[in-house]
Amino acid sequence: ALLVKGGEEEKRAAKEGLVEFLDRAAETETFDVPEREHFRLIGPQGKAVLALEKESGSSITFGKGGMTVRGSPEQRAKAWELAQEVLAREGASTHRVKSEEARLIIGPGGSTVKDVERSTGARIIVSRADAEPRVQIRGSVEARERAWERVRYLLTSDECRRSVEVSVNAAEVLLADRAAALSRIESEMGVCLSIEREG
Repeated sequence: ALLVKGGEEEKRAAKEGLVEFLDRAAETETFDVPEREHFRLIGPQGKAVLALEKESGSSITFGKGGMTVRGSPEQRAKAWELAQEVLAREGASTHRVKSEEARLIIGPGGSTVKDVERSTGARIIVSRADAEPRVQIRGSVEARERAWERVRYLLTSDECRRSVEVSVNAAEVLLADRAAALSRIESEMGVCLSIEREG
């Protein structure tokens, strides 16, 4: 129980102020945070979210709708501000690609991947150590999304594909010795080549 000392007028004012404070503190607001980013705000053993709650004075939960914050308007605003700071820091996402796609992403001498990095602000690492290559994209949420969108465009856009007619003799040379020449060109130029017979 809360004991309030003073005259009737003071006690009434204190009660009204307390009710208003509790009402404001009970209000919730849900912020749009993708589920894949929840772990960054929660942290190992919930340490990150506990720090957010302590600094903002709010209560924070996560669900499919996003991040729900309970507290006064000031506390909710502070919690969202802190959460945005955490999300703006560098994170990473990993995507699996085919071997030929990895070559396209890297490009000749690494030129394509460097161009994507410059235009999006993300850091891209293409790992071909495994049978199925992986593309790791590091940066803010926005930078990672822009980079992956650009990579997907490179892999699917007709603008990034070109057909060149070659003679039967040239095709045979490219395919000789288990397509050694074809593989060498792909490796050196950072392209993906396929030979299709017409007719």
